Amino acid sequence: MRVLILSPHYYPEHFKITDIAEYLAHNHDVTVWTNIPNYPQGKMYSGYGFVKKRKEIINGVKIQRIFTIPRKKNVIFRILNYMSFYVFSNIKAFLNRDKYDLVFNYQLSPIMSVSAGHKVAKRQKIPTVTYVLDLWPDSLLASPKIKKQSAIYKFMKAYSKRVYSRSDLTIITSEMFREYLMNLGVQNIYYVPNHSESVFENQDRDVTDNSIDYAKDKSRVLFAGNIGHAQNLDSLVKIASELKKRKKYDFQFMIVGDGVYKEKLQEHIQDKGLESFFKFYGRQPIEAMPGFYKVADILFYSLIDNEVLRKTLPGKVAGYMAFKKPIFAICSGESKRVLNKYGLAKIVASNSEATDALVEFVKDLEHDRMKINDEYFENTFKREVVLSKIERLLKKARDDYVQE
Repeated sequence: MRVLILSPHYYPEHFKITDIAEYLAHNHDVTVWTNIPNYPQGKMYSGYGFVKKRKEIINGVKIQRIFTIPRKKNVIFRILNYMSFYVFSNIKAFLNRDKYDLVFNYQLSPIMSVSAGHKVAKRQKIPTVTYVLDLWPDSLLASPKIKKQSAIYKFMKAYSKRVYSRSDLTIITSEMFREYLMNLGVQNIYYVPNHSESVFENQDRDVTDNSIDYAKDKSRVLFAGNIGHAQNLDSLVKIASELKKRKKYDFQFMIVGDGVYKEKLQEHIQDKGLESFFKFYGRQPIEAMPGFYKVADILFYSLIDNEVLRKTLPGKVAGYMAFKKPIFAICSGESKRVLNKYGLAKIVASNSEATDALVEFVKDLEHDRMKINDEYFENTFKREVVLSKIERLLKKARDDYVQE
């Protein structure tokens, strides 16, 4: 089967679509249309450019990079980044002469990023499968400036409805997406969550990366991933501030990653004199992450509480669960549902109760009061299980389309 994948992000950017594409390439002819890599730093990766490495073959996947303006670190360039991918991917769709059997849309934000995939499918009379990771138009509501009554929200709702309805089969990463999409008239919906990476599933946990600088005499709480507003990392600042008031200095918060909110977060830590509680390690390659997970006592996960994010289950949760470490979370909705099933997790709904809950969680772990639900993880998030489900659904979409 010749598969065209539309995704605004791909390797060397760290998104799970790379893993999916390389898995499919074992049995299928896979082409990816994606951007010139520039996320999350906002500048092009070394070796890439407007004319450099626009076409590659990596692990059997043919990669074609769309002209993209780097997002830099401000709103104007982020919009230019989105629009350039939208415009030039649609131009490519119009000029394209390659033949495919199916289009697979990896739908992140904004939803316009998959527009070209639908154009190719329509012109070639082939099926489209959309893998929904960000729910539109409600993802717009993460911005306090946009309300449901606004003209832009109403326009994007109508646009999103058209995009979702054009898919022959829709895959959702969160069960809470189902009702929302059904209300938009979407049918043929299947739940397949983000998978865990093999680097976490197969890690030899007897090996510790001795190059990592960490406090051996403290309870180590690790956050790994994008440092943005949505991740609610100021909650850690509030926890550390409360611990300082109690003169309880036996915690270290390890922050691995980068993002637009990193500098602001560091400013808040410095303003409150909490530097001794935090250690920043910057952005790390995924191959290095098991070493950080190994030395951590607890993995931290948090999302700001709003209507949109309550429905979302970010991909990092699967990676956390794969390493089978305790998880401390400030969240609700889909994330809470999944972590409750995982078992070895302490979940609170708000920042106000987080400090007491974290201290209590450490005591629970010392007394071995909580157990992991291995069967749930193995059947739902394990890499091989998830990727094989996606492949089967792509084949189903192709076969059902041929039969019509």
